Amino acid sequence: MPTKYQWPLLALLVTGALLGATDVLTYRKMNALMHSTGAHVRPKAAAVSNSLRDESSLSQPSPTNASFSADVLRDDDDDPVELTPPIVVEPPFSAPESPTGFIPRPLRVLTLADNPRAVEICLTASSVYQSGMVLQVLAWDHSTEFFDHSSCGGPCSKANTDGDFRVGQQKKVHWLTHYFEHNADLHDDDLILFTDAWDVVIQRDLRELTAVFLAQTNHQRGVIFNGEPGCGDSFTLPGMYGDQLRHGAFTVQLDSSYPERTIQGDNMCNMIAAKTSMNSLSKGPNWSLGSGGILGDVQSVRAFLRRVNQVHAEQQQKFDRHESPFFFYGDQIAFQLAYVR
Repeated sequence: MPTKYQWPLLALLVTGALLGATDVLTYRKMNALMHSTGAHVRPKAAAVSNSLRDESSLSQPSPTNASFSADVLRDDDDDPVELTPPIVVEPPFSAPESPTGFIPRPLRVLTLADNPRAVEICLTASSVYQSGMVLQVLAWDHSTEFFDHSSCGGPCSKANTDGDFRVGQQKKVHWLTHYFEHNADLHDDDLILFTDAWDVVIQRDLRELTAVFLAQTNHQRGVIFNGEPGCGDSFTLPGMYGDQLRHGAFTVQLDSSYPERTIQGDNMCNMIAAKTSMNSLSKGPNWSLGSGGILGDVQSVRAFLRRVNQVHAEQQQKFDRHESPFFFYGDQIAFQLAYVR
């Protein structure tokens, strides 16, 4: 299984975050940068890209002297201050005229919407339909069944009890895992766009996404995520939950040549920024991985979700052994922890 994986935006603009973002990070199995795109879009539209490829596809050596040179600043409460990776020159990129690499099957569009807000979901669905596709909706009206009438049980049926929205975020991981692992209708070469349901605006024809995906991955398999200017929805959250995250212990391995090590959560944002800085020649402010928009082939997305579930299982085991004061159950945090592994 591959070992390297590559919002607070009020709206995830599919045309910006997925139809040609400027801040694109492309990784291979050995953590070598392959390319960055030169598309012209709004400066705050971003994507984090992760290409999951065989070792045989490597053509550049892994950087040996990469480092994150920005000062690590802290406030009076010893909380991490958001960092932005240094700006570097972005090389031009041009896709091959006659690609011979990965050829994806037609695009599928997927969302998860357990709260039955029909007006909003119809706006999204109609936009998808105008592109000649049908929006697949998971968990509608708190359903516990998939299209094939199977279910992943309790984790897929939990409502946001006591107003705790992070239970719903946990549900996203379980539903997506079941969808990618057990949906017999999926082919490994299918291209999947997963997007959050309510804060999304689709402004262009989604049929353009296949060409954009191939340009950003150089006609290889991969996963593209939306990027954010900071990890404000994870390790810098205010309150008790954020404090527990910052005092937790997490495993990181920024490069396959480095040994695994354990760091405290208040350093995690710095690790995310460092991972981005040492692997990307892209410029722009959106260095932190988000979880509200995913574009990738089925095989690659499935592999990444397995890593997310590995992180989730480790946190559950720590809780069961009374080694952690909290049970980690969000989605974006799990994605970020998988990113720095």
